[in-house]
Amino acid sequence: MKRLVRANLKLILVDLVDERRGVWADQEGRFLTNSIEAFKLGIDAIARQKNYRFIEFGSDEHFDLWKKGFALNMAELKAVDAPTVLMDVAWADTFDDERWSSHNRRKAGRLARTIKRNWSNARTGIVSGRAIWSVTNDLFDSTLPDVDARHLRVAEANDSFARYFEFASTLTDFVIRRGPEDVRSARDHKWGVAPYHYDAQTYESLVDELRRIARD
Repeated sequence: MKRLVRANLKLILVDLVDERRGVWADQEGRFLTNSIEAFKLGIDAIARQKNYRFIEFGSDEHFDLWKKGFALNMAELKAVDAPTVLMDVAWADTFDDERWSSHNRRKAGRLARTIKRNWSNARTGIVSGRAIWSVTNDLFDSTLPDVDARHLRVAEANDSFARYFEFASTLTDFVIRRGPEDVRSARDHKWGVAPYHYDAQTYESLVDELRRIARD
């Protein structure tokens, strides 16, 4: 926090990133985010040895815990003299070289909310240590015979994120929102294919809005 205070920041961006990977709980009530760094250190093996419990992102338990932690973090950020900007940007259900009709998007959204059981394989993969983008990369593989499955899974992820963004928006100064119809995923993104790795046009629109906020 002292480093942030000294940095003379103009804006603080709030991006919900590692939340999507869930959290581990030990038997003493301590928690560890299931981050990429934790995965590289072997958290999956450690968790099995020490009987840690995995709390899935999107569950009521995870949401309640996250709200408390988020509120504490935002309270601490008040010491930094800079406005906070929440990046409420949906996962992209369409590649930059695809067309996806609004009718099909609405259909996918409705169906996604009725097929939560289809997440079982993804949850198993995440708990066992697979990075969530490894799971979603499977869905974004251009060779998939059923492209609709990818759209449905992304719609489900966006649905799970909704209440997190809603709560976060009450504790931040500004919110930049982009729905699925506003964003595209880049096939040639430098960090690989994922629904939250966007195309240049999407990033440019976000930067433009951030600049407007900074000027004001």
